[in-house]
Amino acid sequence: MRSSRLPPYQAEQDGIRLRPFRLNDVDGYFSASRASVETVGRWLSWLHRDYARHEAEQWVAACVLGWGEPERPFNFVIEEVASQRLLGGLSVKVISNPAKRLGNIGFWVRSDTTGRGVATMATRLAVEFGFDTLQLPRLEIGAAVDNLASRRVAEKAGFQFEGVLRLGLLCNGQPTDEALYSLIAADREAR
Repeated sequence: MRSSRLPPYQAEQDGIRLRPFRLNDVDGYFSASRASVETVGRWLSWLHRDYARHEAEQWVAACVLGWGEPERPFNFVIEEVASQRLLGGLSVKVISNPAKRLGNIGFWVRSDTTGRGVATMATRLAVEFGFDTLQLPRLEIGAAVDNLASRRVAEKAGFQFEGVLRLGLLCNGQPTDEALYSLIAADREAR
């Protein structure tokens, strides 16, 4: 559990920036979300066919107000540095209890930017945040077994496949087998 608010974190590499949400991100977030309903909507329960602007407004406001608060995920914008175009979102959820301490990374990128390495670069920046800033010993990425794009991102970012958690994930309310990937500090140092 975090005892005090963490200041905003921002990092960039190879033209991709990872930064906290700002209130003026609503238009970009809504546009990216609507453009991606058909492709990534099947994996994200919040991204439905009728996704409306007021939902984007509520999400962005919650992300801004909740940054660094205990028990809240760290929600980031994935942004193209040159154009400042919002390309997607990423979150690092800290799980901390007496039995474990780790960070779970989730991400999505707008449909017209897939295949360019955007999600992989953003995930690598999130790894730095998780290990260096949050001092987490372990990071995980879970993806539906048939979500091959997210599984490739995990692998390209250096995560190791650990196995399948049977019905370990809910996709749009349906229990789904989850492919689990992990990365520990020693893995990063070995590369």
